[in-house]
Amino acid sequence: MICVLSSLSSSGQHIPSWPPGSIHFHFTKNPSDTEKLEKQLLKAADSLAALHLLQIWVEKKRQHGFREASLDSIQREAEAWHVYVHLGNYYQWEGLEIQGLSTSYLRKAGLDLAFQKQLAFDQQALLAGLHNSLRLFEDEGYPFAQIEQSSIAYRPIGRDSLAVRLSYRFEPGQLVRIDSILFSGNPKEQADFLYAMIRIRPGDLYNQSLIEDIPRLLNNSIYYQQVKAAQVTFDAYGKSKLEIRLRRKRTGKFDLLIGLQPPTNPGSDQRLRVTGLADIMLVSTLGWGEVIQLKYNQISTSRRILDAGYRHPYVLGTPFGLEGSFYFQVQDTSFLTRRLTARANYPISSYLQAYVNYKNRRTDLLDARPYAELKVPPPVLNGRFNSYGLGLAYEKLDYRLNPRQGATADLFAGIGQRITPIDIRLQAEVFAQLPARQTATELETEFHLFFPTFKKQTLHLGNTTYWLGQSRYFRNDQVQIGGGQSIRGFNENQFFADFYTFFSMEYRLLLDRNSHIFAFADAAYVRDILSEGEKQLYPIGLGMGMRLDVKAAGLLSIIYGVGRVGDQGFQPSRGKLHIGLTSQF
Repeated sequence: MICVLSSLSSSGQHIPSWPPGSIHFHFTKNPSDTEKLEKQLLKAADSLAALHLLQIWVEKKRQHGFREASLDSIQREAEAWHVYVHLGNYYQWEGLEIQGLSTSYLRKAGLDLAFQKQLAFDQQALLAGLHNSLRLFEDEGYPFAQIEQSSIAYRPIGRDSLAVRLSYRFEPGQLVRIDSILFSGNPKEQADFLYAMIRIRPGDLYNQSLIEDIPRLLNNSIYYQQVKAAQVTFDAYGKSKLEIRLRRKRTGKFDLLIGLQPPTNPGSDQRLRVTGLADIMLVSTLGWGEVIQLKYNQISTSRRILDAGYRHPYVLGTPFGLEGSFYFQVQDTSFLTRRLTARANYPISSYLQAYVNYKNRRTDLLDARPYAELKVPPPVLNGRFNSYGLGLAYEKLDYRLNPRQGATADLFAGIGQRITPIDIRLQAEVFAQLPARQTATELETEFHLFFPTFKKQTLHLGNTTYWLGQSRYFRNDQVQIGGGQSIRGFNENQFFADFYTFFSMEYRLLLDRNSHIFAFADAAYVRDILSEGEKQLYPIGLGMGMRLDVKAAGLLSIIYGVGRVGDQGFQPSRGKLHIGLTSQF
């Protein structure tokens, strides 16, 4: 194709404006899709786009039996183009035999064409199947497996058509086991922990896919960075040795996020409100890979949240992980909530893990005086909640801290009971109208997708959806969203909801490995079933921000967002500014 364009240019001929008056095809054998091809070419934006479409069309013909297909030349006569294409013979499968490979392996490798006839010969599919066959054995202890072609036969089956029969010979080679794994770089974690992380142990069969996946697993962990491919050496006795050089990250962190919120009523004497989030994380202080985290969120002078957690991955060198957390929230003088959560994880693959979850929550009405004379249930009421749940978590990112492409997903479903104890501060008639126990169901999904666009740019799309199902709802059972961690441009925990779905879109310009600037748009549907008439809100947040890796200080993040909901329009002067600094140690 390039040669054709060069010859046209060098001869001084001018490539005619596009589209031309007509296109005439000259084939050695007429295909059936000439009319469709002509329509595609005439719709092309310019001549170069048309030539690219022709090249794609010829390549597809090669994959569908015309192995000799080629674009010979393109000639111009007045306002017409004459396209000369050589198709050659049509090749059709008659048989494929691979001596030494069982039928099950052929099917597993995608070589179903070995059992089918009268299909167009597709060399790319054949090569892909042969590669998959070798990879299956490389992942089962045979790194030196080979496939060699032994014969090829052609049989005429019609005019310009040939049937192809291929024969290969498979040799698995020597069975190899992992004899030893050497970690350099003075790792803090114990060897059993590292074996569980890379999913390979001494004595295992050689597995090429797992070995190639070692850098991704270690670099996407919170423990290591810039880990190169493992060095593999073999001996003559079927043993191999892996050498992995580790480089630790500064894994501990102190994260401080400060929010600046303008007064709710601009004409009042209220001052600028300051909110704050402090997050401390200690990693592997005992050498077990454990993570200890403590978060404190000061939403206002009377609203605060404390969240403490402990995570222990790969317990005793097994694939299992355990987590526990304690959550404590004070919501003004309205209610207080305490929650204990325990979770066990099990990795199904390097990208997917399953988990079981237990939650025990206690929520209490703090000031009962506003409701002391009510004969109907108040919006806030004491509750005891126990639930069990199952979940799946998926993560496949090129780099977890600042991804350019990949995806994450989390699906969770839980069921339990809400127990409503009698509160002597309220009227007895209140509890006569309520069930002592009611079933409570929780469903939550979260997705994040990263699509690389131009150089050093990426599009991030996300969604989080939550639903709480109960026969009777109370304010202190609902979730709270809004602010720097969810719908940006609004106050922290501004919205109460029993159901919400939240969409987020960011366009990022990646500055370096850990830094980017971005513009974002957040949109949500929030349902508050406690509000009169089942209040439904559609908050939208717009803004921009940046995340910079400041070598001397840590990761600096600045986010400015402005929100619109209901009658409240976009007012830049009432926007929310969040400034965060993550210091790693």
